[in-house]
Amino acid sequence: MSQVYCTHCGRLLQDYEQVCPTCGTPRAVINQNNSYEPIQPARSNTSLWLHIAIMVASLVILAIAFFWWKGRKEGKDVSAKQEQVAESHVNLADGSYVYEGVWDDGGRSPQSCRMLFTKDNGQLKYCSYTNIKYSTTTQLTGEMRGDSLYFKGKIGTEDLLIVLAPGKGDDKELSGTGSDYAHNDHNIRMKLFPIDVNNMQTTSSDNVIQESTVIDDTPVSSSRSYSFSGSIDRYSLWMDLTIDGSDVSGSYYYISSGSGERLYLRGTLFSDGEMVLTETTSNGIQTGRFDGNFDGSSYNGHFKNYKEELMYFTLIAQ
Repeated sequence: MSQVYCTHCGRLLQDYEQVCPTCGTPRAVINQNNSYEPIQPARSNTSLWLHIAIMVASLVILAIAFFWWKGRKEGKDVSAKQEQVAESHVNLADGSYVYEGVWDDGGRSPQSCRMLFTKDNGQLKYCSYTNIKYSTTTQLTGEMRGDSLYFKGKIGTEDLLIVLAPGKGDDKELSGTGSDYAHNDHNIRMKLFPIDVNNMQTTSSDNVIQESTVIDDTPVSSSRSYSFSGSIDRYSLWMDLTIDGSDVSGSYYYISSGSGERLYLRGTLFSDGEMVLTETTSNGIQTGRFDGNFDGSSYNGHFKNYKEELMYFTLIAQ
């Protein structure tokens, strides 16, 4: 049977109750009236608003994540486009090269920079980028991709990418773009010009960069003086050497410390071009060792300090 409520007090009557036990209203009277429907309490809106708030917060988080991902993707796309440098058929002869120019982000004032690299048997080696203004050097790996020179390194944990191509016609400069992810600089314009180093020259015909110096495999027979600019790892330095036959002596200093803080060098130049130098303080205490290849215009190899830490160095004769 359907439930029956007292029309006077609202009590639910059992099937056997003929009189409301609460107010005494007879069941016959109750049946004559419409059934009593108890008032249901209003549903709270708290739960509804909580769900709405959660949905809004989720949408905001998704929107932030999307725009962050989009920004990173656009940055990577810029890096990919750096490889699409203007066509210029270039052949790079074996040798060491120095270029100086500007890193222009279009915002801050252009910063002077230097690129060093050596091409040896089809490979780019001993590559580095130096910010001349701040005397900071970043070691790079390099390779030739199509008509461009592609360089990559790390500033902290972030990428430094540089893509350069030679100019056309009689132009001798390298131009292209760079991206410094450590400082959020993307698609930076770069233009660099060759520095004449120990008879190294650039010929404009067919945009072929050539090396005119020929290195003799025999030991140097007369005394010669050389000055080098370069770096050990990321530390910029200046080195002065005197080579007399196979005997080598000289000194160097770190740019950040100044010429008054020199370390002294003595060593041997072998007939195959290997040059080994021992580093000492002014008191004669041995603090390091250079072991690399000298070709008359550059000195590249590995340096081991007093902690037995091995670091890469690259030096270009000035």
